[in-house]
Amino acid sequence: MSYTSGTDSVVWEEKIWGRRALLSASATHTAHYLQVKKGYRCSWHQHLKKHNKFVVLTGLVEACRETVNHRAPGRPTKTSFRIFPGETHHVGPGKFHEFRGLLDSDMIEIAWVDDGMIELDGDIERRSEGGMFELGGDMERRPGSG
Repeated sequence: MSYTSGTDSVVWEEKIWGRRALLSASATHTAHYLQVKKGYRCSWHQHLKKHNKFVVLTGLVEACRETVNHRAPGRPTKTSFRIFPGETHHVGPGKFHEFRGLLDSDMIEIAWVDDGMIELDGDIERRSEGGMFELGGDMERRPGSG
């Protein structure tokens, strides 16, 4: 499906977690508009060379990423936190991560590489596929807000 306004056209790519549209691309960066459905997540994955920066515009997104487990070296754990509208989150190359829609959400994803050319599709290693997840609790409460 595409939306046309004036001379520009946005082509949406349907995903299990929502949809995305390429806004800009060059040899070293891309920018996508993401619409994430409430109750859905992307795959648990990493990029070999690519950095990702997520900017939440509307809704509420939970970001999960792999972190070092100091109690059990060699056995990483998942850390998760909420990203509210106006907030950003950076994930560097070689870091497993996923995002989850706690509410229907709109985000911008900016991707870039330090060296070389960016690959649109070949820079990803997945450990799981995206899909639905179980929502729970108060989705709009900020940590420490009572």
